[in-house]
Amino acid sequence: MNKQFCRIIIGLGVYMMVFLSYGQSAQHSRPSTDVVEGQLNNGLKYYFKHLPNAGNKIHMRLLVKAGVEQEQEGQVELAHLLEHVAFGPSPHFPKGIMHPESMRSLGMVRGDINGGTGMKSTSYYLRVPEHPQGVEKALYWLRDIAADVKFNAREVEKEKASVKQEMLFRESDEPLILAAVEALEAKIYPCTRFTDQLLEGIEALTPQELEHFYKKWYRPDRMAILIVGDLKEMKNLEQHIQKLFGDIPPAQQMDKMTDCEEVYQNKPPQFYVEELAEASHLLRYQLYYRTQLAERIQTPKGFLSSIEFNLFLDILRKRLEHVYADQILVKNEYQYASKPMSYSIQLSGQPQNSQEVLAGITNALQVLKVYGVYPEEYKEVVAQYVTQGLPRAHNFWIKQLERHFLEGHPLFASPKTLETKLRDISLSAFNEHLQEFVQTQPQDVGVITGSKLPSYYKKEDWVRKQLSEVSTNQLQPYVMPVVTKELIPAAIKNDLKPVSCIEVEPPVQGSRAFVLENGVKIILKPFQPTSGIGAKDLYVQGFRPQGASAFSMSDYASAVVAPRWIQETDLRDYTTKALNSFKESYGIHLSESFIDYRETGMAARAPLASTEAVLEWIYSLFQAVPYSAKKVKAWEILYKEREPYVPSSEEEIKSSIREFYEDTVIPRFYGYRNVNSWQNAKFLRQHQAEKSIEIYNRLFNDASQWTFILSGDFNAEEIMPLLQKYLGNLPEESVLTTSRPTASSSKPLLKGPLVQRIKTQKLMSNEKYYLQYIQPIKQVLPWQEEVLVQTLGELIETKLQRLRQELGLSVYDLWSDGYYDLEENRVQIKIEISGIPKEIEAIRKECQQIVEELKEGDISEKYLEAAVERIKLKYTETYLQTHDKMQQRLYDVIGNQRPWVSSQEYLSYLNGLKAKAIQQAAQRYLKKENQFEFIAGNISP
Repeated sequence: MNKQFCRIIIGLGVYMMVFLSYGQSAQHSRPSTDVVEGQLNNGLKYYFKHLPNAGNKIHMRLLVKAGVEQEQEGQVELAHLLEHVAFGPSPHFPKGIMHPESMRSLGMVRGDINGGTGMKSTSYYLRVPEHPQGVEKALYWLRDIAADVKFNAREVEKEKASVKQEMLFRESDEPLILAAVEALEAKIYPCTRFTDQLLEGIEALTPQELEHFYKKWYRPDRMAILIVGDLKEMKNLEQHIQKLFGDIPPAQQMDKMTDCEEVYQNKPPQFYVEELAEASHLLRYQLYYRTQLAERIQTPKGFLSSIEFNLFLDILRKRLEHVYADQILVKNEYQYASKPMSYSIQLSGQPQNSQEVLAGITNALQVLKVYGVYPEEYKEVVAQYVTQGLPRAHNFWIKQLERHFLEGHPLFASPKTLETKLRDISLSAFNEHLQEFVQTQPQDVGVITGSKLPSYYKKEDWVRKQLSEVSTNQLQPYVMPVVTKELIPAAIKNDLKPVSCIEVEPPVQGSRAFVLENGVKIILKPFQPTSGIGAKDLYVQGFRPQGASAFSMSDYASAVVAPRWIQETDLRDYTTKALNSFKESYGIHLSESFIDYRETGMAARAPLASTEAVLEWIYSLFQAVPYSAKKVKAWEILYKEREPYVPSSEEEIKSSIREFYEDTVIPRFYGYRNVNSWQNAKFLRQHQAEKSIEIYNRLFNDASQWTFILSGDFNAEEIMPLLQKYLGNLPEESVLTTSRPTASSSKPLLKGPLVQRIKTQKLMSNEKYYLQYIQPIKQVLPWQEEVLVQTLGELIETKLQRLRQELGLSVYDLWSDGYYDLEENRVQIKIEISGIPKEIEAIRKECQQIVEELKEGDISEKYLEAAVERIKLKYTETYLQTHDKMQQRLYDVIGNQRPWVSSQEYLSYLNGLKAKAIQQAAQRYLKKENQFEFIAGNISP
């Protein structure tokens, strides 16, 4: 059964572009990076990086050294508002860059353009097709931002509404605590801003303030242009930069700016308290530790030290979490929030435990400083950084060049170069450097406390006493947690012998199919996934076509919670802690088992080298779970002591909508299905322990009903013996033969139009509007109709942009989706919008107006083209070859009997799609009797 496999390797080639230049002071960069770097006479800098075979998009950035730090006292979100205004009408794009006509002229779709405002800078970024005309047009837009932003009062007011809605969209489910943390940090860190009147502060901003800020800070000597991609066709880029940006007048010399880093590092120790009357028994400590890395980060050695600093924080986090679980959060404040060089440790939990945990934090830091780290710890965090924290391809260069311009970071020739230099740092050198990183005492402390707690919890003397060091001779070396290397005893594994198998006709081209002696069906899909995180992993999913529907509906809750509850109760031969250790040691992630209404299954991902460990975990899932009254009682006691779970607004709303439709099928996510935490809490209150165990054992003991799909860059002959050993020895008792139901359950046919109001428990400053069209389907939908429905949903989203761009409504989070839900036998068209309460009626009216336009055939060519181009992104060969998409497609073919459709077939269909077909689809699905509206927020139902 030999099979040949073809592998495509894309590497970084050496390519040196030659440009003509005139009128500028070119300072071409080091040959080791092949970055073309230059500076115009007015101070504007530019960086070009050619990446052969980097895809069909060119990545462009305009960076401006102007952000929150440059705002004046009392100004709220001014730099952010300016960023929004810059997307509006401009000399070269009179309708604004986000208008469909502008996007179409640039060959872009939504998602190709964005902006961001930080503490120290503002960024404008876009992706354009790799042809010179697209790059040149994009440069015209960047020119408009650099020199010609207009502050029309109407546009400013419109964007104020958008910024306010963006702030509400980011609203935490703990807004009071978040506000308290921000208030603390505004006192601790210089140049930060906080107001408890955020929306009012945004409303108070004037066009004149924006224009003054723009003229003062948007100056060429504080700007840079980045262009990264396959630039082989991009001739004379430097001339274009000179032509468009060279005439921007140089700025006058500025007064010396406040050095926020220097101010912070020279501050005396600080201690602040924020008291929340609304949270009477809350206690949270925010500990801030300063570090002096900022002075050296511009050198290669100093930059490597900043990476070592992150490794140190990862090790500290792992050690603290091992002891204190989820009570601790460790964060690099410089990296994640652009604050001065420091790290924070957040402690939250039971007040009575705070004394012990505060002392434990200091002890952990002291032990690190005195004894250093172990080889296995160091090896693990370095490997984790290389595989997950180190950007690749164009992202590596964009991040590098951004940091180089904004913060003076050095440039490295490639990700591999940086990785090599990092791996060259020895353990002894790292432990030596820890002496600089580890601060055993926090210079700054913040306390967030409820009003009913004893006063000593918020007294500086008491807190710092708990944090005080112990003498060195009292310190004990850190004891590494026991790593679980096996879930099944070696003797049992040694007794497992590979069973025979037969190869059968594969379901799709390029795959292979086998049936083992016990009836287990295996589908192997060896392939080269699209590059990205996890591209070298093995992906596994298994399922059987029976689930909770095979039992009484009164047992639905017991069935759905069974896998998670059994593990949480430690009913197996290994504990939850041991399982987590096992998975972490082998790099197994996104690994869950589940019982849904229609099916039972599991999914996992891991490095190929951990294939046997994944199979060992799967084998353990099929071992009968015994009932233990003692363990169940212990779990019940702990469960009763837990704080009642309070759902997020999103969980509460989505769960309420599911209940309205009486949905029982749990949507698939990364190959598995799990109810959200709120639904899980509700089902746990309803489930019966013995029934959960009984249902689990009946569903996980009949191997003949199971199919396993494995995909990745593996050799089938090498992996099959392991599959025959572990999967071939799964139990094969036939106790359930019920076939998978065709729908989630028999439920009443809902008829619209209908409006439902949902009152949330959590405080919401805005409201959520959902407009949904649900069309039951009797027969399986052809794939062409499914793509047509997706395009209809995308076209609605394209039209929805006018709520913000033309009507000036306060919307930020708005989207639409059209999809075929095979498991619930229905087509769904969904619109979701966040808005302020007084505008919800206007939003409702406009959404329904868009629906009527589509039914009447009011579909412009440019809108249809924009929607089609967006949908095409889902069906490119590159996207279809991603790991997630490959697993989904294989499951659809094998589990849902859907056809295997090639990228060429999808794109050919989309290229021929006409407005008439969209209109007819709108008439089929967007009927009044299919219409359901939900308005959610702090409203009366």
